[in-house]
Amino acid sequence: LSLVCRRRRSVCRMEVVPNRLVDGKDMMSAIGEVMEQAEDPQDQAELMTEIGRLIGEGKGWSPEDRKTYLNELHKGPELPMFAESNAEMDPRLAEALAALKYEGETPFSLAEQCKENGNKNYATAVKRKRKMYYREALKFYTEGCLHACKAQQQLEQEEAGGEEAAEAPDFSREELSVLHGALLANRAACNLALRNFGSVKRDCTDSLKLRPGNIKAYFRKAKACFELRQYQDAREALDQALALEPENQELSQLKTKVDSAVAEAQRREQELDNAEEKDRQQTAEVYQLCTSHGAQLG
Repeated sequence: LSLVCRRRRSVCRMEVVPNRLVDGKDMMSAIGEVMEQAEDPQDQAELMTEIGRLIGEGKGWSPEDRKTYLNELHKGPELPMFAESNAEMDPRLAEALAALKYEGETPFSLAEQCKENGNKNYATAVKRKRKMYYREALKFYTEGCLHACKAQQQLEQEEAGGEEAAEAPDFSREELSVLHGALLANRAACNLALRNFGSVKRDCTDSLKLRPGNIKAYFRKAKACFELRQYQDAREALDQALALEPENQELSQLKTKVDSAVAEAQRREQELDNAEEKDRQQTAEVYQLCTSHGAQLG
């Protein structure tokens, strides 16, 4: 029931990120925004259904385990396990928890872990067709992007030879670009499933800057643009992808849909133009008929 713990406790995986600036934004605030946006009443119902299923399979705690756990809670120092947000926690304690959690880890390795955890949740979402797992994956990919930004800072400090560069990075710039690009493309896949098409387009655009040959990013961007009725942008993304993989059937099928939508939009626009032209002609005929009979029109 680790999912329950992550969603019901304050000391969850997403909330104990070190409180440092990354890419101009406080990491804890940035992740908190994602968590708030991801909340959905339907998730609560799905969560309870999932809990019931797991308990029915015998994966819940036994009465003895539960009693032991509750007794242990009353023994040590008071911890903010049930705080509603980071604002209710002592900042020093939050930093200490973060340091404990990430001890011995580098920003790059943390980003890799987030990608792996996000992939597991995404696979579960596809298998069980539940949006709550897409949202869980979205949180991991977002955290991974923030760690990737921190890794980028580490690289820049190393290249600049500044005092803040404590040790040499254990990764190359190319490896970081591949990882960050994959995190963005994967986050776009989650947002595509959640129908957040504007976010999909933005993440795919950023991913392609890091990995120009990422076919999946081109495809997801094109799908998002198609849903947003931004057909020209969809065509451009598909043309670039098809130049790399001319035989890709998914790309070709989507290109056909986009071309059909463009043709339909042009047909409707032509019908409107024809209707407006017909109205103008009828108005001109009525005006001429009135003036020929000496009628004055206001």
